[in-house]
Amino acid sequence: RQLLLTGIALLLLVVLRVAMFWSNVQAPLNLQTAHMLDVSSGSTLTRILHELEQDNILPDASDVLLYAKISGIALRIKAGEYELTAGLSAQGLLQLLASGRVSYHQLRLGEGWTLRQALVSIQSHPSIVTVLDADNPAALQATFGTESYPEGYFFPDTYNFTKGTTDLELLQRAKLLMDEVLQRSWIARDSGLPYTSPQEALILASIIEK
Repeated sequence: RQLLLTGIALLLLVVLRVAMFWSNVQAPLNLQTAHMLDVSSGSTLTRILHELEQDNILPDASDVLLYAKISGIALRIKAGEYELTAGLSAQGLLQLLASGRVSYHQLRLGEGWTLRQALVSIQSHPSIVTVLDADNPAALQATFGTESYPEGYFFPDTYNFTKGTTDLELLQRAKLLMDEVLQRSWIARDSGLPYTSPQEALILASIIEK
């Protein structure tokens, strides 16, 4: 009889432990407002979860880590910046980190901006990595492969980007978009215009805009 009671007690302990395990895995994060989580390349899930626990955001890092290893999610975590919202569960957190649905930032290049104005705006954004030297015209011309200083070669628009994007990468996108728009406009131009290339039309448009 004593052995039976001991077995029942152990079974109850196991049941209670499993219930606590699932409770910790499914528990909502302790958040009242959105929290940005930066998962850098090379970060371990163990470190990420324990830091969230230390910040009192995650109730129990150990159980969540165990679930991640059992489910295989621990091997699918992707680097990036994630927005954690109120109501998100610990299980939902793991699914988010495995999904790669990173948070995006926005930056607008205004119409009529000079390249220097664009660089000031881009390089001042905290999520942008600066690699271009705004004070080196020759290097900028060589970087973008233009015949002269690359003024007016970047399409004014709102650009979405992730943390860690470089100023060069963003401007390359803006230049590619300008090239596409300019090529479409060149194909659809009226006949008899005094331009021999899309670049000439772009230069004149820039002069008129100034």
